Amino acid sequence: VGDDYDRAVLTVIEKLRREASFVSRQRVEERFGKGPHYVRFHVELGDEEGDDSATTEFFVAKMAEVSLMPISISSFLGQVDHGFWNGRKFDINAGHILLASGESI
Repeated sequence: VGDDYDRAVLTVIEKLRREASFVSRQRVEERFGKGPHYVRFHVELGDEEGDDSATTEFFVAKMAEVSLMPISISSFLGQVDHGFWNGRKFDINAGHILLASGESI
């Protein structure tokens, strides 16, 4: 009985994953087009808050193809569209790695 139950649960989980992926792909195409999708980040660079020598720069991130990771792409583009990343803090690590935090500036 245990093996049959486990198989049934895994079948339901896989069905839900496929449905969530399908809905996420549809959502991305309806809201943001077929792609490719790019997000432009404007970042203020400076050592401290209120630093007079701070400069504003930008970088562009190209999203993976929606078919590769539809739920993640849909979630991230939705966050960007709703302004979640506006005013967030980014840290530079090792001089070449940009880390985004949920912390506000």
